[in-house]
Amino acid sequence: MTQTNLPGIAVQGGDMSLALDAAAWAERAGLPSVWTSEYSNRSALTTLAAAACTTAEINLGSSIAWAFARTPLALATELRSISELAPGRVRLGLGTGNPQILRDWLDVSTDEPVGRLVELVGLLRQLWRLSEQAVEHDGRHFRCRIARDESLQAMPRLPILLAGGRAPMLRAAGRIADGLIGNPLSSRAYVDEVVRPLLAEGASRRPDPAAAPPPITGLILACVSDDAAIARRTVALQVAVYAMRESTRQVLVHAGFTAEAQAIAAAMARRDLEAARGAVTDRMLDVLTVYGPPEEARQRWRAGFADLYEEPVLYLSDIGIDGTRLRLNLQSTIESFSASMQ
Repeated sequence: MTQTNLPGIAVQGGDMSLALDAAAWAERAGLPSVWTSEYSNRSALTTLAAAACTTAEINLGSSIAWAFARTPLALATELRSISELAPGRVRLGLGTGNPQILRDWLDVSTDEPVGRLVELVGLLRQLWRLSEQAVEHDGRHFRCRIARDESLQAMPRLPILLAGGRAPMLRAAGRIADGLIGNPLSSRAYVDEVVRPLLAEGASRRPDPAAAPPPITGLILACVSDDAAIARRTVALQVAVYAMRESTRQVLVHAGFTAEAQAIAAAMARRDLEAARGAVTDRMLDVLTVYGPPEEARQRWRAGFADLYEEPVLYLSDIGIDGTRLRLNLQSTIESFSASMQ
């Protein structure tokens, strides 16, 4: 592993103090980036703004913010403000959320989520150029009219990354985005044989058809602990939960884990988390995750992921663990992959 390809860190769960501690630890460790997430109890963008104020050099991004939880203007102005707090360090990762989140949490139509997201990205880029021209947008999903504001400071182009794993989103990311935030469970073969060709297909529809496909910020489920059994149990449950996503099931079938995916789904249908965890095999963990005591985790990283993505990011979730254990996992993971350990 070279220092230039150290992983970033993404955090899901915990409180605000843990998120800010993780950003500070990652910066001190020499890691390249830290990423915030969004859920029913956490704003990715508020956390991003706080991290912008408490760090000086590390790159920051959302992995993800929900695309439709805010109006286009609110989203554009929030990111303008955050980018002023950390000039040149901020990227916006957007995802649609699954149909249940759209329908039950956000009260947003589940029709054409990818088309709606594509339109939103174009509108955001217009809104960030308000110092140059007015916005007069009458689209299929959004309407926004706002006069040019010459008093605004010109805003550098803010990178927008789309998050997803299914073919329509991958093509859309290839066509319009500055990057893809990849599925937290992806095998090397799936990335090479499915994800990159679909990104390239989308990129061929850009104004310059010779443009290279956008880079991948790949999320990798991880758990580092001196206790090997704790590391395995923690990451196995996270695999089981993510295996229930439609986009992840495609990955599992492609990797030859159809029987395992069926066993996990059957256990989840019974709400038997321990059985679901038990259905996750060692081979699944070896192909899809980074885990174990520090040196073992680094070996898994080197063997499976160090050269897979343009920007690899170790993803730590609070699924199945409390805040104390999540904090310990974060500390151990960041220390194990710090620049000084390479």
